[in-house]
Amino acid sequence: MMISVRVQLLIVSLILVSGCEIDPISSSKNGGGSSGSGYLGPIVVDFPQPDPDPDTVSITDNKGLPIENNGFIIMGNRSSLGCELFEINLLDRNEIWRKRYSRKGNAIIKTVDGGYVITGRVRVNDPIIGTHWSVETVWLMKTDSEGNIEWEIIDEITGVGESVKQTEDGGYIVVGYVSKAQNYSLTNYVPANDDGIIFKTDAYGEIEWNKTFGGDEDEGAIHIETTEDNGSIMAGFKRANNGARYPLIIKFNEHGDQIWNRYFVNVGYGGLGSWIEKTQDNGYIILASAYTSYIVKTDSLGLPYWHKPINANVRSLEQTVNSGFIAIGDKLTAIDPSGNQLWTKDIKGNSIQQIEGGFYIIVADSNGSTKVKKIYAYGGEIWNQIFY
Repeated sequence: MMISVRVQLLIVSLILVSGCEIDPISSSKNGGGSSGSGYLGPIVVDFPQPDPDPDTVSITDNKGLPIENNGFIIMGNRSSLGCELFEINLLDRNEIWRKRYSRKGNAIIKTVDGGYVITGRVRVNDPIIGTHWSVETVWLMKTDSEGNIEWEIIDEITGVGESVKQTEDGGYIVVGYVSKAQNYSLTNYVPANDDGIIFKTDAYGEIEWNKTFGGDEDEGAIHIETTEDNGSIMAGFKRANNGARYPLIIKFNEHGDQIWNRYFVNVGYGGLGSWIEKTQDNGYIILASAYTSYIVKTDSLGLPYWHKPINANVRSLEQTVNSGFIAIGDKLTAIDPSGNQLWTKDIKGNSIQQIEGGFYIIVADSNGSTKVKKIYAYGGEIWNQIFY
């Protein structure tokens, strides 16, 4: 039986009375009925402890995306305090606003109404298995253009949200994974493989359908893109008989049913498929990472043309205006449309975005703070600034 919103709000009230400060939580979409996932009902424990000085708590996993009027949105996770979202102006490099949410964020998109949607996870303790084991549930939150919560999902789907995209009907499609160890028994809690998850909501966060994939296999989803047929395509992983994980891509229809899947056990170097995007020839480019990063080019049905290594640990890959690619991780690397490396710079970062004028904005972790850097198309630095 699900823990009611009223009980959750009572818990919040008791915490507030005891002097523990927490961030406001939207009550417009918080909990509800069963999602059909078999989850028995959590007690949310992601409320932060008494708030320390944020400047003393490291912020990591920083990533960003450009918005209109020379703005730029940055999302990071500040340890026990949760996810932070803030906007800066790229002209004067001033911070405009900042919000904090007591969840962990993995991905962010800008929505057609000018707001934002973040997905990630909420860690909970369940009364059935006790507080010794924590269970993760998907977090999906919609905000307005200044980060104010409009609605959120926190306890309806077991697992971790890794990627989200807005669909043509104004709703959202989310992928991620759930550990089969979370399908626990009352007497045994044993780590197990993962299942992939994919679900669709309407524009207001109501779940329309929710599906898992993987069965007896170890599978999961890391990144999703929508397709022109109102379906979607994801990149993730599947474990082979040799125990290693290899990139997996799956094409879904608009209802989340699989149309085809491709498992690259004989291509590349193993690892996870962490990013996928459609190319101008209607094929796909996939970023995969194992002991090294590499890219795989496929046709429109996911059949591989070629794969090429990247001599770096890549965290983010973007297509460029000339149909090539720019990659950032422990190095900055330019790549031509055939996957050949053009040049490499000793610049580190978590995400890279091309902006007007052919420039790039790189967001990186920097000694517990956020570093934002603007560079020319050839990698030369224009400016960099630390945000605390």
